Amino acid sequence: MMMLGVIVLLLSTTLGLVSSSSHRAAVPQTSKQRCFPDDFLLGTATAAYQVEGGWNLTGRTPSIWDDFCRSRDNVQCANVADDMIHRYVSDIAIMQAMGLSSFRFSISWSRVMTWHDATQRMVRNDAGIAFYHDLLDAMRAAQLTSVVTLYHWDLPSALHTHMNGWLNASIVGHFNQYAELMYDEYGAKVDFWTTFNEPWSFCVGGYGGGWHAPGITDSDTATYVAAHHVLLAHATAVQTHRSKHLTSKIGITLNSDMALPLDPTDDRDVEAAERKLQFSLGWFLNPIVHGDYPAVMKRRAGHRLPRFTAADSALLTQSYDVFMLNHYSTNVVTDCASTTYGQVASTKCFPLDEQAQGPTPSTDPLTSSTTSHWVQGAVTVGFVGPMLVAVMALAALVYRKQQQHRSSEQAGENSPLVPKH
Repeated sequence: MMMLGVIVLLLSTTLGLVSSSSHRAAVPQTSKQRCFPDDFLLGTATAAYQVEGGWNLTGRTPSIWDDFCRSRDNVQCANVADDMIHRYVSDIAIMQAMGLSSFRFSISWSRVMTWHDATQRMVRNDAGIAFYHDLLDAMRAAQLTSVVTLYHWDLPSALHTHMNGWLNASIVGHFNQYAELMYDEYGAKVDFWTTFNEPWSFCVGGYGGGWHAPGITDSDTATYVAAHHVLLAHATAVQTHRSKHLTSKIGITLNSDMALPLDPTDDRDVEAAERKLQFSLGWFLNPIVHGDYPAVMKRRAGHRLPRFTAADSALLTQSYDVFMLNHYSTNVVTDCASTTYGQVASTKCFPLDEQAQGPTPSTDPLTSSTTSHWVQGAVTVGFVGPMLVAVMALAALVYRKQQQHRSSEQAGENSPLVPKH
């Protein structure tokens, strides 16, 4: 699945959130007096397992998502998916025709490396590595800025089977070995790196809730342990990247919905909304900025939340050149002990101790329902709401322009957007 979107890159060593009504004078003034700065990137994004297909080609071995899908009767495996492994040239042609300026894709760890029993390590797989060289070369020829994700949830099955994956501290070294190989192979061709895509999603969904691979549900600490190792792996990979003095920038892609109190006059709801943000965005952002978890997490999760050593904290602090954020919607939040709890449909306390809830799209007064349950309409409030409205409008304009372009062309072999088989 490809997603049309915006690559949000904050090129700074400090991060601040401002209200939508302030700092109007700070809007960048560009040479063409546009709404967006000259280096604004409008692009599309993919995840390897969701689009590549070729599950057994180029020496690829299974990931935990292959195993997860095959173990469930109601889940479709991505053996073919969008067949990007065969269609990337025509995909890039479509991006060019749409006027996009960037493409974010993820590398399949189990395509570029394979398990070696004798050494109990992952080793390089040249056929898989060659595929991404070809993809990056095609992108460079099309003048597409590259944003490469090292990990979009598809841990090699061997690392989960042999060492329990993200629950084992040694995964940090395995990930760094993989990251270093990728820097050495593609460093001259990549503009931006992101270590992980949405760690909250795969740590909570995969190691607590069970709706993501590997589907672990029998532990009240696994989510915290997995996230802890992810953060250390991120910081170590950033340190390795910086040691190579590459021209590319590196960061992490976090996800968070905005949280607003259901009753802004009730201190319990206000505090619940803050906890919701700390247990989603703050969980991963606070360590990479300040070197430690949010205080509310340490207080409420107690012994279940691992602690960083002084060396860990130093490694984590400022471990990003760019900050990337996936933001889908805004939630209305109430405290589970508040008088407003239960007044909204589908009221449910969030897990992991934060005691906050978000209503379903149909009951959320801030959004309107869409075809995706995780994208809830046109967000008009929140820390990036106005920006998203503008981007959605721009994306819709690009889409309409593309549709007009396609309808005006002769269908069939004369169209450069139709892949030849």
